[in-house]
Amino acid sequence: MLFQVTGISIVAFSILASDYKFIPFVLKKERVVAIFITGAAYALAILLLFKPDLPSFHQIMDIIFRPLGRFLE
Repeated sequence: MLFQVTGISIVAFSILASDYKFIPFVLKKERVVAIFITGAAYALAILLLFKPDLPSFHQIMDIIFRPLGRFLE
């Protein structure tokens, strides 16, 4: 389990470092968004590692948008 968390951390940090390097310093909002998206993905990956029985993204979107699909039919 420790190796999996370490691997996820290394991947998330490398993605953040590569994105952060190419965003100019003037664009602060874009840097904040990049940090937030990477942090959210990191948190979800760690959460799914400890609780694999959680519903997937597709199942959650199906629950949310099923009434809209029925309405549009």
